[in-house]
Amino acid sequence: MRNENRFLKYPGTKITLVKDIQKEFVISGRRIFVDVFGGSGSVSLNMQAEQIVYNDIDPELVSIFKAVKMHPEEFYSEMCIMTESESDFLTYGSKPVNWKNKKVRDAGISFHNFTTGFGGKGETYSTREKGAYQYTVKVMQNYNIIAKKVKEFTIENLDFREIIAKYDDSDSFFYIDPPYPGRNWYNFSFSMDDMKDLKAVLSKIKGIYLMNFNRDDPIPKEIFGNPQYTIKYENKNAPPDQEYRYYAYYTNLKKK
Repeated sequence: MRNENRFLKYPGTKITLVKDIQKEFVISGRRIFVDVFGGSGSVSLNMQAEQIVYNDIDPELVSIFKAVKMHPEEFYSEMCIMTESESDFLTYGSKPVNWKNKKVRDAGISFHNFTTGFGGKGETYSTREKGAYQYTVKVMQNYNIIAKKVKEFTIENLDFREIIAKYDDSDSFFYIDPPYPGRNWYNFSFSMDDMKDLKAVLSKIKGIYLMNFNRDDPIPKEIFGNPQYTIKYENKNAPPDQEYRYYAYYTNLKKK
């Protein structure tokens, strides 16, 4: 996929999968695309759909997208302050300022924390990722496109059980990329019981769902059984013995 919209760094970004997700959405014939575990927004930002619902249980993530949607110019100004120089970028958020809009300022700090945290993990880790300043400058170059896309989002801050119940309809397509149980990557953890509840919820929905996991993760197979199919993706910047990554896909879409 070329010319992807990249915005926020966050664990588990699935930007390389967007082409295949879009393909399944088109085949489904549905109108509403619901990104149940929206995270970085990389999938929602690159989808073409009549209606896109971005959802995440983490209010800090949601606040960033709401700031872009409701106050796009102010958020861009905050990014300009953030990137005046590389040294300013490193100390952004630590200096007192006269806030015109505290919510936008807080969203800017959250964006900065996620982007500079190791692997995009915000404040979970203290290590600063190399190239975060350059990454943010590139995001700003594409900001108008991102803001235009986010403006059309319906943004929710709900648990997966609530968001699926709210939008479950024969016209809905749910993209599901849940957090991996046992991984200390997220502000809101995902347990084995959550995974079992997800299976129960998906067994009863009216809409179409598409869910993916790393093929080699044993937990999804234990809970959901064998996937409908697996796709191989090039693993850029990986060691020679890890040239490709394999993702397992689960869906209730019956193809003709």
